[in-house]
Amino acid sequence: MQEELTLLKEDLRATGAPPASQAELMIRILYLQLLGFDAGFAYIAAINLSQHVNHRVKRLGYLVCCSCIAHDSDLLTLLVCSLQRDLVSGDPLCVCAALTALTKVSTTTMVHALLDTVVQLLRHSLAVVRSKAAIALRRFMSVDISLGAAVEPYVNKLLMGEDLTCLMAGLHFYEALYRHTESLQLYRHQVKPLTLIIRALATKHIPEGYFFYSVPAPWIQIQALRVLSLLGDADPSMCIQTANVLLDVLRRATAQQPLNNISQAVIYQVHLTAAALKNCEMVLTRSSEYLSEFIGRGNTNNLIYAGVVGLMKSYQVEPSFILSHQLRVIDFLEDQDSTLRNGTLRVLVGITRANNVEAIAYKVLAVIPRVQEQQVRLELVEKLAVITERYAGSALWRFDVNMQLLGLYEKRNDWTNSLATSIMKELNARKDSDVDVIQHALAVSKEIVAVNAEDRPSDLLKVAIWTIGEFASTQEAEESAELFRKLSDLLSISFSDGTVTLWLLTALQKTLLFPLSPHFKAQISDCASSKDPEIQQRCYEIARLSQFPEAPRLGTGNLDFTFSPDFSFLETSHPVSKGKGLRMVCKASPTAVATDSKGKTAGKELVFTYGKSILPQLAYVPQIQGRATQGTGSSSLLGQLWGLFRTAHSA
Repeated sequence: MQEELTLLKEDLRATGAPPASQAELMIRILYLQLLGFDAGFAYIAAINLSQHVNHRVKRLGYLVCCSCIAHDSDLLTLLVCSLQRDLVSGDPLCVCAALTALTKVSTTTMVHALLDTVVQLLRHSLAVVRSKAAIALRRFMSVDISLGAAVEPYVNKLLMGEDLTCLMAGLHFYEALYRHTESLQLYRHQVKPLTLIIRALATKHIPEGYFFYSVPAPWIQIQALRVLSLLGDADPSMCIQTANVLLDVLRRATAQQPLNNISQAVIYQVHLTAAALKNCEMVLTRSSEYLSEFIGRGNTNNLIYAGVVGLMKSYQVEPSFILSHQLRVIDFLEDQDSTLRNGTLRVLVGITRANNVEAIAYKVLAVIPRVQEQQVRLELVEKLAVITERYAGSALWRFDVNMQLLGLYEKRNDWTNSLATSIMKELNARKDSDVDVIQHALAVSKEIVAVNAEDRPSDLLKVAIWTIGEFASTQEAEESAELFRKLSDLLSISFSDGTVTLWLLTALQKTLLFPLSPHFKAQISDCASSKDPEIQQRCYEIARLSQFPEAPRLGTGNLDFTFSPDFSFLETSHPVSKGKGLRMVCKASPTAVATDSKGKTAGKELVFTYGKSILPQLAYVPQIQGRATQGTGSSSLLGQLWGLFRTAHSA
């Protein structure tokens, strides 16, 4: 290929080559560019050939310019003179070559320089030139959308003409215009002409050459229906006439039995148009009957997909159109065609209601892992989470579904963080009122941390670890010890997300099982060598706690604090001499015994003096009476205490 590039450079330098040789050079350059080689040395030559008098060479020059030169390249400015000259040429071949080039590559400079010339070509005597001019204006509108309203009156004349080629080009222009306009009311006058065009096409008042399998101009009918679906609601007074036209098109498309592919395409577009308009329930009912045949057994996947998507559109207007086919649609989840499977998943998510949410959710959850397209997979996971929250079933079911959704989302982001937070908030809200949910959550969390924990998504692991840390103390001694061992086994895993280790160490502080095994102490010692200061701090706290096996445990009731959510007890706190930290006095029961050298009892006041290390025995604070304004349970109140201590220490 490098040798070929060298030969091409030499041949381009040669002068006086015949047109046939120059055309061959352009073809060879185009192939090299398509194969990934840089043919930038030939761009100027291609621009020069676009000015050649030979039509074949001129078209090849335009082709290389449109295919190889980047659309934002300044070299395209050099084409403006050639295009201007060809557009005003008396030779229709030159005019068509220039218009074809404009439909492929148009810049802001070209649009403003050539707009008036292209608009004038809409009145050309040849239909092919007029149709290409309309397509070029559609391309101009994609560069500058504000041009649409200015040139629309000129393109409108193409719809009134008798040539169907120009009609098709004009319909494409209007589709782009309506999709990007902010106010369709400005074009409400176009509804009646569109209905007349559709009726005329359906009644076979067209040349025989436009029939396809006995269907008159099917592609023009489909395009006109698509444009009408965008504009139909702009004029409510035309709803009845529009519905009658759609019924007429549907009747003629279904007149020939059995239905062929092109008739089915017209039926499908009639259905989509009726679903997009108002007061077309009668049309939807008739077209839905035919679409239900699309999803019958033995049909091709393309036809089934069209039927599924079409029924989904009608469901947004009237749910009964698809509910009778719900079981049949669910069967498509097992199909080998990924496109059909993904489309069915979207439909099922869209038709979910309170009476079918559980069945559909479990079916979708079973199929999502087989979806190969990552974007489709994530879209389905998020939609399923929304409908799970909207049509909430039992608390047990909702917990299972949300945990499975977290397991399907491999990358952590704001959405997974929000879902994990909502799971933990709901569990905490049910800790006193729904013991079955807590027991079930502990069982699920135990399985998550015990099996393939290193492969689990980080947010799923955090929820499981948090659940065990919060509620392990509510279990019997044997079960609590088993949960502690499951958590301690995770210390040997190096997680890609370091925050998982922080959550794990915090949960271990709440569930410490004495006497601590040498293996566990060695694991904590290894973690303490981490470069993360937060991990080091938590390891030091656990090591400190291990020195006080007789300290009161969570939930035992040996230490009973009266805690107010406004932290009024801190009013007695005051800084002591410099370098000795913060002294905090808390009211405690007479039986409270402090075990740390920096904590001491004084009657009914438990005094803690915070120095350079955090007092670990506060991790044993049991059920605290009263509620805090933030956080949940004793551990979160404890976390607020630690936050205050750390703030004072850093100050």
